[in-house]
Amino acid sequence: DHWMPGLDGVETFRLMVHEPRYQQIRETPVILLTGRTLSDDEKREFMALGLAAYLIKPFGHRELINVIDNVFITYEFKLENRRLQQELHDSFLETVKLLINLLAIRDPATQSHSLTVLSLAEDVCHKLNLSGEDLYNIKLAALLHDIGKIIIPEDLLMKPEGLSPDEYVRMHQHVHYGYHALNGISSLAPARELMFYHHENFDGSGYPRGLKGDEIPIGARIVAVVDAYDAMTSDRPYRKGLATVEAQRRLLEAKSKQFDPKVVDA
Repeated sequence: DHWMPGLDGVETFRLMVHEPRYQQIRETPVILLTGRTLSDDEKREFMALGLAAYLIKPFGHRELINVIDNVFITYEFKLENRRLQQELHDSFLETVKLLINLLAIRDPATQSHSLTVLSLAEDVCHKLNLSGEDLYNIKLAALLHDIGKIIIPEDLLMKPEGLSPDEYVRMHQHVHYGYHALNGISSLAPARELMFYHHENFDGSGYPRGLKGDEIPIGARIVAVVDAYDAMTSDRPYRKGLATVEAQRRLLEAKSKQFDPKVVDA
């Protein structure tokens, strides 16, 4: 009931929604009983919080039963929709795992690098207060940023010495290969864009588009920094990994040139 002495119905409902100790009943459908007409602002607020319905007093027995029936039907649809959404999400994640497993067969070192870049990117996102869908898409981009290397010839990936200028150009194609490989997967569209731009430089000297500064999506700027850091500190066929201190020094040196200063600081 909207109006009750002490703790009224509205405050009870807000507690159910917001208080962690009431998490077990948070999803329980709630019908608010009120003796007055609710304002439009109140209706919007309550519905945004998840109120199932409200009844204005006085009401009859049949009206109450009808509202309760409708609430149960709506709640069952909501549960079924949530189940289907979870199935789609699980299927999507299995597709991503398949892509990463294919990369592992092709190049185990690149798979390991991708998993490390994912972990580092997540840490940086938290420090930059990025969450929700932004965090989710950046993590996907970090995981898939090198998926295009599946197409790169093995002798080029495993070359024990530095690459020639022509070989660098061929290696740069991996962002295009990855971008085209993920085409048509709607759930990966935002991450696909971030992945495509992770070799852009903050000063505009990168590839594939020569974007600079804020023209580069923040997710791509994050992946760029953590990708470079892990690459520098990992052993490669043509060199040993750098010490952490030296890798950090090089990141700081490249602030505002190759990398976004705020991402490097984070």
